[in-house]
Amino acid sequence: MGRSRRQKRPGAMTVTGLAVVLLVGGCSASAGPSSTGACASPGFSPTEVRLGLLYPNTGILASTESPVRAGIAARIGLANDNGGIHGRRVVLDWRDDASSPGGNSAAAHDLVERGGVFGLIEETAVAAGSAQYLDENDVPVIGSAVEPAWALHKNMFAIAFPYVGEATTTFGLYARKSGGTKAFMLSAPLSQSSNQVVGKLVTSLASQGIPVVGRADFSDGITPPDAVAAKFAASGANVLTGAVSGPAMASVVAALRSAHIEFKVAFSPTGYEQALVEHYGPAIAGMSVSIYYEPFEEQTPEMRKYQEAMHRYAPELAKVTQPFALDGYIAADLFIHGLERAGDCPTRQEFMDTLRSIRYDAGGLLPSPLNLNEPLGDRRMCYFFVRVDAAGTGFETVPSDAETTKWCGDRVAGQ
Repeated sequence: MGRSRRQKRPGAMTVTGLAVVLLVGGCSASAGPSSTGACASPGFSPTEVRLGLLYPNTGILASTESPVRAGIAARIGLANDNGGIHGRRVVLDWRDDASSPGGNSAAAHDLVERGGVFGLIEETAVAAGSAQYLDENDVPVIGSAVEPAWALHKNMFAIAFPYVGEATTTFGLYARKSGGTKAFMLSAPLSQSSNQVVGKLVTSLASQGIPVVGRADFSDGITPPDAVAAKFAASGANVLTGAVSGPAMASVVAALRSAHIEFKVAFSPTGYEQALVEHYGPAIAGMSVSIYYEPFEEQTPEMRKYQEAMHRYAPELAKVTQPFALDGYIAADLFIHGLERAGDCPTRQEFMDTLRSIRYDAGGLLPSPLNLNEPLGDRRMCYFFVRVDAAGTGFETVPSDAETTKWCGDRVAGQ
């Protein structure tokens, strides 16, 4: 298992996970009053507060999640340079969950029982492995929810939860306003997560009168994109969507373009990667991605603050415009914000009560404020959409109307 020192990371990232997915808080870095007194809370010393990180440094999820630690390190570095939390430096201790529930459980036990951390940041798709143990021990957990376990445990606080809980009309609205009337659905075979996402997308599309008229499983490196394009054409669909990797979606869009098969819109929760644009160029022009954070292209003050922190405190990450890096940054920001608000020496329960009392939007990086006291599935109805520009050189933000770039829907009735 890993320790707290950082290793060099390659800059490129392939988004194959399904972390697609989100108060008056924000990415503040005020230090608060200084304190060097004794504190009996776990993880606290007169000079430090220790946080833990669980993420997949090895295994099948490692390539997608590797930028997370850089984003967390950047936000902690920013906080420490501004005086820490009530005069204490924030120290991060990390463990590798090896992309497995068993590894996640073992790593969580080690961080809590041997590492003595106050709480955890989890950015992984196997958090269920330790969820019950952490709940029983009242250990606060912050991260991105891609499993139902996040909705079942009162100690788990999600900044992003795109397909946990009830379905939203947002994705159907996007398809309908793009001219879509019939959909073709892509899924990853033998993937429970993919099936969950597909189910939410089908419900969302149906809420706007868009039926799914065709389906195909897609395995990266195995399924011929041309064959899927032919199935799409035969189905009569004009919307391409689904729950597959970014490279998979891009390859199918490129195959549709190559075969001159028309469509109104192609979108998925993955694929916001400049590497795909560089590889395919105009062949994927118009391909859209739904995201739960402000697009990197917007360059608002808070986005510039994030990028400057990444360059300064995590220079090993060559490209800072990586979704999982921003995931880590926002998760760490929420933890820091909660600690600042909870007082000089909070218990774990007091910290969690504080989180439930605030509304948080990461200074505008999230499309709408999170009320962390609400059930998980009741929170996220707003997203941003980005698409590959007509020249095939980069991404552009898709406005929902003349006033905003946020796409907001409602919970689907009866879900």
